[in-house]
Amino acid sequence: MAKDIHEHGKSQGRYLLSFFQSAGEVSPVFERKAKQLFDDHGLDDVQADAYYPMDSVVDAFQSVVDEIGSETMRQGGKEMGRAVPFPEPVTGPHEALQFMDTAHVEANCPRDDAPDRIERPGGGYTYERLGDQTARFGVTEDFAFPAELGRGGAVGAIQQFTDGPQPVSVEQVSARGGETTAWELSWG
Repeated sequence: MAKDIHEHGKSQGRYLLSFFQSAGEVSPVFERKAKQLFDDHGLDDVQADAYYPMDSVVDAFQSVVDEIGSETMRQGGKEMGRAVPFPEPVTGPHEALQFMDTAHVEANCPRDDAPDRIERPGGGYTYERLGDQTARFGVTEDFAFPAELGRGGAVGAIQQFTDGPQPVSVEQVSARGGETTAWELSWG
């Protein structure tokens, strides 16, 4: 992670609240634990439209992975992907995956006092259409958050545009230049 970059960013509360909701669906104990970990990083009383210091958010998410586990991070990412307010032209899984990078950059933007060189403090996503119901999705080298969050987000975005909670097959594939992790996703 590029600490020197994401310390200049801020993250939107909407997605933190989605993360808490998903932890609560798994177990009230997990929800309390996740909220406590965020509180420990100065992130209490989170509001949907407010922004929070990205370095605190990143540290809190890493604490969730370390103390609760990667599956909780994937489930939280899935709920966050479902919370993305996709614009009108997005009508299917491919368009949703392609838009995920834009949504990520909007939700994780530079602080007002960030140096001009800081444009994407949270990193981003890569996307490639492989077939009608298959895509390649990855996280960039400067992605500030645990990779499992991105994986879950992609699954949640796909599920927003498929009939019912269809399973999404996820297979890790080799990262390409500029990526740390990538997956092949299939649905339908």
